[in-house]
Amino acid sequence: MSQTLVLHDSDGGIDDYLSTLLLMTMENFELLGVVITPADCYFWDVLATAYLGRPDLYELREYEVDIITEGPSQGRTIAKPGGRPI
Repeated sequence: MSQTLVLHDSDGGIDDYLSTLLLMTMENFELLGVVITPADCYFWDVLATAYLGRPDLYELREYEVDIITEGPSQGRTIAKPGGRPI
């Protein structure tokens, strides 16, 4: 059986979360990747869901980072040599 290639567009809502999981269980579809459309969601939920089913779509890297603690960017994570490894 040939597989239909799918690039899944997700906005992070629960319906897209579930459709990503279901898509990864269907033998007649091959998930090529997940695109995240900015919406009222957190992108890491979509990334974590896709990673569970298709870790081969990802390249994991270690970074040294720091977190901005003041001002309008408070809470933002930035790459910083000598920072905490993640």
